[in-house]
Amino acid sequence: MQRYKSDKEGADQLATEIKMMLELSSAPKEWSPKIIKTIATENQGIDTLVEKVKEHLEFLLRNGILAERRKERTRYEVFKMIEHETLNNLEELITSNKDLFDHRLENIVNRNEDPYLLAKQVLITISKKMSKKCETA
Repeated sequence: MQRYKSDKEGADQLATEIKMMLELSSAPKEWSPKIIKTIATENQGIDTLVEKVKEHLEFLLRNGILAERRKERTRYEVFKMIEHETLNNLEELITSNKDLFDHRLENIVNRNEDPYLLAKQVLITISKKMSKKCETA
């Protein structure tokens, strides 16, 4: 839903441009946003804006879109939490084993060790550590 102050200069032109951009969009047309001109200081268009927001919410609920968006947002947030926890554990592991890690990096640079093997071993170590944390939680 697009909203802007219609008492400002160029408001009509802006409304037309926004409408054209929406029509050119390649996004699926499940819902076509309405352009509502408002002047809050004069209470113009506010009731219509509230009505259109409610209509959009009803559409999202009725079609399961809101639930799906919440699920996707939750999935993303949980992924970021996992990523953050994993990076913290990685940093802790490397810091507490700096000499060993540096030695293994040197082996990789000298082509005496496979970097994928080191990466897998580090991930296994982090995984075991995180599993122990989960067991005690």
